[in-house]
Amino acid sequence: MNDSTTLPPRDRGVFVAGFTLVELLVVIAIIGVLIGLLLPAVQAARESARRITCTNRMKQLALAMHSHVDAYKVLPAGGRTSAPWSAYGGNGASPYCQLLPFIEQEGLFQRIQSNYEGSNRVVADFKCPSDFARLDETGRPSSNYAFNRGDSFSGGYETTQIRGVFSESNHRLAMKDITDGLSNTIAVSEILRPILSGGVMQPPGMASCSTCDNPAIHPTANGPAASTTNNAGSPNACFTSWLGDKFIENGTIALLGASRSPGSHWCWGRGNYWAFTTVLAPNGPSCTGNGPGTAILTPRSYHGGGVNAAMMDGAVRFISQNIEAGNRSGAERRFLSDGVGPYGLWGRLGCRADGQPIDWSGF
Repeated sequence: MNDSTTLPPRDRGVFVAGFTLVELLVVIAIIGVLIGLLLPAVQAARESARRITCTNRMKQLALAMHSHVDAYKVLPAGGRTSAPWSAYGGNGASPYCQLLPFIEQEGLFQRIQSNYEGSNRVVADFKCPSDFARLDETGRPSSNYAFNRGDSFSGGYETTQIRGVFSESNHRLAMKDITDGLSNTIAVSEILRPILSGGVMQPPGMASCSTCDNPAIHPTANGPAASTTNNAGSPNACFTSWLGDKFIENGTIALLGASRSPGSHWCWGRGNYWAFTTVLAPNGPSCTGNGPGTAILTPRSYHGGGVNAAMMDGAVRFISQNIEAGNRSGAERRFLSDGVGPYGLWGRLGCRADGQPIDWSGF
């Protein structure tokens, strides 16, 4: 007699569905590969969107210049110290600051004119979304956008003979002064904001960065956004101290702190903060002296491969970091009367009146 509690023998013809361990591991591996393939595409799409946003902001600045010309018949000065900016400190107001009413920032414009901040500091940042550096906004308002000072790097910025579009004085140009053509002269490009906190220079040997804005993201201050006071008097020396996307640590290079680097204090009229030069090709080194007289201020971005640049006619172009930039050892031309500069096509884009043609077919 069969025991009712006894299970019947298993039917060896019944198939029990399920994954083996090997099959499960293969599926997980395939999913991992697909994710690895998709992530770069997602990141590229996000960067493309950020770059478009950056381009639109730059175009707004270029169009704001035309609105400024419509209102005042001239472009903004590089460092406006005369009324209504006489109370805004010795450096005066930058071109960016003067353009605020034309980019729907009238309220901030009025606050600055009345010296509302009390210490010539403006609590507002104007950033490219591709730049993730985080600064103390209450102390160092910053910007990724800079204005064309030309293809020279030492002196001559306070005269009618400036080679670029914006000087470091109250001198203001009219559109007729840009004789090379508005479509052939750069107005605005990009700079990277510093990652060092405070005004103290990072000492030589930049292996770690306890004073960086965010050490977890920026473990070293020596990166694409770094600037130095070394080698500011020579483009070739400035370039030879740069390796890929950082300065060569040779025991003498010291990096500028945030309060003295390009991109800081965007409203101040000191050229080291608001200007760029077309001396070294984009994404190269930035070497600046302590004063406004000598500075190699190279446009830089995190977009990869180059920088955005708004021309004086309002068009925005992407300028490759491999653009023909002439002879870094060539003798500098400080004034328009000195003739054509040595820095190739890149230098010609920054000079407003050298009489040289621009061939855009190679861009």
